[in-house]
Amino acid sequence: MARRWKTKPKKSLRENAQEIIPLLFDEFMETKVRVVGHPRLKDELHGMRLKGKMLRYIMEIAGGFYGPAFGECYEEIRRAVGLMGSIHDCDVQLPVIQQHVRELRAFNAAVKSDDRIPTAPMVVLHHQHKERRNTLFNELCGILLRWEAENFRGRILLSMTRATELSQP
Repeated sequence: MARRWKTKPKKSLRENAQEIIPLLFDEFMETKVRVVGHPRLKDELHGMRLKGKMLRYIMEIAGGFYGPAFGECYEEIRRAVGLMGSIHDCDVQLPVIQQHVRELRAFNAAVKSDDRIPTAPMVVLHHQHKERRNTLFNELCGILLRWEAENFRGRILLSMTRATELSQP
């Protein structure tokens, strides 16, 4: 998707950030319904994460302009994007573990019983990663749904607006 925002060279970094952050938040959240409703859509979750990283980085850069309320919003974004990264790690590791189990089973089928390698530890590891992914995913969904219910976007805007008003002479 093409970016819906552009920086304006004649405006300050603070002014640009104030315009860009809400648009980045909208881009970040545009796939929320699909992600929350379909836990197996790994590519959509990963795409959402990448958009969230851009938002997080811009918020981090602009953090000094807007004060503690904005900092709290930034921390929530940072936490959600971090959860998405941990979920992505599980999504990458699960197929690798599963493939390793298949290879061990094929090896075990081809050798004498004394030479077999136990697969149970890898099966347990796979199960633990699936459980971790589910736990992290449920936590992420809770955050995204809470943001919607509490108008988190509005909170971000308000934190920027109030800080800007307070800094005006």
